Formats: sequence, structure tokens, C-alpha cells
Amino acid sequence: MSLGIIVLLLQVLFGVISAWKIPRNAVCEGNRLTLTCPRDQEIHITSANYGRLIPSAVFCPYYRQHDDRTDCAENESKSRVQYECDGEQTCTVRASNGVFGDPCVNTYKYLQVEYECVKRVKNGLSYKIPRNSACEHSALTITCPQEQKIHITNANYGRLIPSSVFCPYSTTHDDRTDCVSGNSMSVVQRKCDGQQTCSISASNSVFGDPCVNTYKYLTVDYDCVIDPVGPEKFEIPDNAVCENSDLTITCPMDNKIKITHANYGRLIPSRVFCPYSDYHEDRTDCISSNSQSIVESRCNGRQTCTVSASNDIFGDPCFNTYKYLQVEFDCITDLDAGHIGMWGPWIGCSRTCGTGSRSRTRSCISGTPSGGGIECYGVVTTQTASCELPACPSSDHSAEHFGHEHKHEHGHEHGHEHGHRHDHGHGHSLMWILLCITAFVSGVIITIIATCWIKRKRKNDGPSSDPPPYTEQPIGFTNGIYNVEIIADKKCDIDKK
Repeated sequence: MSLGIIVLLLQVLFGVISAWKIPRNAVCEGNRLTLTCPRDQEIHITSANYGRLIPSAVFCPYYRQHDDRTDCAENESKSRVQYECDGEQTCTVRASNGVFGDPCVNTYKYLQVEYECVKRVKNGLSYKIPRNSACEHSALTITCPQEQKIHITNANYGRLIPSSVFCPYSTTHDDRTDCVSGNSMSVVQRKCDGQQTCSISASNSVFGDPCVNTYKYLTVDYDCVIDPVGPEKFEIPDNAVCENSDLTITCPMDNKIKITHANYGRLIPSRVFCPYSDYHEDRTDCISSNSQSIVESRCNGRQTCTVSASNDIFGDPCFNTYKYLQVEFDCITDLDAGHIGMWGPWIGCSRTCGTGSRSRTRSCISGTPSGGGIECYGVVTTQTASCELPACPSSDHSAEHFGHEHKHEHGHEHGHEHGHRHDHGHGHSLMWILLCITAFVSGVIITIIATCWIKRKRKNDGPSSDPPPYTEQPIGFTNGIYNVEIIADKKCDIDKK
């Protein structure tokens, strides 16, 4: 009996479900639908609808409370899809209120498209005029219905189609079609996300100039979403770029960057900032603890710097989460960094001969730096330079030792030198003293011997009646020789022949 009831219930349920046909070429709200034809063929749209014609129990279920209407149709759906896809070999359309508007508020919708692939009949390139666009030096205004907020999905300030198709310019310029400004989306998100309406200027002063001498335009894609219920609000961060992009921060001339905060990770949902279409974990507690120190090492003390928001630089603090880099900084002047003192004298030399090095220092003389600066911020406080001394003697005659040597001159002057030197001049002085002593002793011995010889000779010859014709007068000892002066008492007679 129970088995029969189960079979009957299955038949009823199958009959109810089979009454609704699951649509082909359809995607749920918030997703993208891609249409493709074979090569040499192009898309021809036959019907399209953004809304809901079947219950959510059958297609695109939604678990939050909503109105499960089955009569929701957007009358302009076909023309909008035709604009995007007719004549293309492949195209992608986003199922969102930003593209089609909201035909039934508080109903979870889907986009369904039917199309044919027909043989291509025209040759050459074709371009479509972008929606939600403004030429350079103009302003673009985007608006959502009441009770809904703007959510930016794509933006570019540059040029991707020729000026002959959109935003023509009369004067000579480079008509590039590959001009993209990498910061376009983050700039527009900061201006418009969470607003019911916003206006943004298409100008270099807002986005920078991605391609000089090219007349550019701004194009924006966005959704209109219901304002989140409850106190949960998120602000778009300033000075932030999505993962795999570069962040450049700049201070005015004569100012320097001082990083006050930085984080590579994610603290707000991807629907608010840096959306990612592929599956990922949408964490809001992702912090890289080394973010600030890395950014400080690259930017502190500079006038401008660029940091890449990538795992290669910061590591991966939360795997499978699409991250962003956010930086906060101040621009400080030299006054903010404190007053620096004069250089002190050069201190010594690291060697006692040859080439060495010497150093000098200076320090802050201000009390407390102004403007939030830090003491001696970015200022060099130590300098080193080379010092040249006479060439070092060879190892056969001298040796250098680390230490100190006291030099005494005339018993009055004292000095200090690095190192200790053995002066071999003392050896030479000792040698001369020994030679002098030897010569003196030799002279005395010779004098004694000569005196004894003269006395013996006089004794042997007998006394002389005549006094010697001269007198010996000692006059001193010079260079080891005993010197005497012979003084004649009378004029010597010279024998005459």
C-alpha cells in the first residue's frame, strides 16, 4: 500500500516538473552567458529574455526570501543582446540589472537566449559603439533605480576602437586601439560603488594618461543591486589595487613617502572591491603580517614608488582567495624629519700605512620633529672615505701590529698611533757606539806602546845634550786617533850640498 502511494507521488511530481521546460542557453542572474558559432559563421539572435518564466524550484534556485514570480519579462532583452552579439562569431553577455535593468524587484532572475548561426556575408572588421561611455574631457553619469545601488563590474579609460567609430578627434593624434588604463576600475569603484547615482570625469587628471597623444574615452559596465540589509557596510579602500596589478604612490616634489599602514589580503567582500568571476573563497579576514615592512622597505624616504600586489612579493596569506593590496601613507618634508647637525671631524684611519678607511658622523639636533615626522628620517648620519698613508715597508724590515704605540719626542711630546712598530734604527746606533769604543781603546793601546818604545830607544842611545827641537802638545782624540801638535822650538837647519 505504501509502495503504491510512493509511486503515485513520484508520477505527480514528475508530471509537475515536466510541465516546465528547462531553458537552453541560459544563465542565472550575476553570471555571464557566452554564445559561439563555428568559424565563417556569425550569430543571429532570434529571442531573448531577462527575468523569470519558470519557478526557482526548476531553474536557478535562490535560498533567500524572494518573490518567486513566473511572469517576469524585460521587453528590451532581445535588442540589447542583438546589440552585443549579432554579426559576431562569439560573444559574452552578463545577466545583470546593470545591463538590462530590473524588470521585477526582489525576484531572482535569469537570462535566456535563442540564436542561429548563419553564414558570414560581410568581410572586414566591425566595431560596436560602447554603452555607458563618454569621450575625453566629458563626464559620464550612471544611475540605478530607487532602493538599488551601483556595483561596478568593468571600466576602462583609454581606447579600444578607432576614432572613426567613436569619439572622433579632428587634430593629428595617434589612433591607437590597444590603450588600457590599469587603474580604471578601482578609480570608478571608489567614486560610484554603493551610490544610487554618480558622475565621473573622463580625463587624465582622474585616471592618468595611459597613451599620450591619443584621444581617449571612458566606458563603464555596472549592475544595480539591492542595498544590503543590516549594518554591514563596506568602504572602497583608497590607494588599493587588485591582485596581479601594480600600485604606484607619489608625493609632491621635495616630499618623501612615509608608510603608515599596508595589507596584502582581503578585508571586504569581492562584490564590493576586486570581484573575481572564477570560484574562490571570499574571505574577509585575510591579512599578510609582513605587508607593512615590505612596502616600507620599497617606499619609505622616496618621492615615488611602485609595488606589485602579488604572492611573489608578499607570499600567499590566504590560498584560493582573490586578494588586493591597500596602502596608507603620509608625505613628509625635510622639516618634518627633524633638523640635522653639522658633520663631525674625520676619525683616524683604519691602517697605519698604505690605503685604509676613515669615518665621520652627524646627529639630530632638533627636539621633537614636527608634522608627525620621525627623528632624522631618511637622512644619512655616517659617512666613510678612503685615507692614503705612505706605503708600507717590506716584511724584511718592519712588521705591523694592531694596538697603540706611545711616541716620545725630546721628553715632552706624546702621541698615539694605531699599531706597534719596531724601529731598527736603534740597532744602527748601537753598532756605531761599539765601533767608537773599539777605536778609542785601540788608540790608547797604540799610544802606550809608542811611548814605551820611545823611552827604551832614548835609554839605549844615551842622554842627549841638546833638547829636542820640538815640543809635543796633545790636542785631543778624533775618530779613534790620538792627535798631538808638534811645536818647533827653533828653525830647523837644512843641510846644504
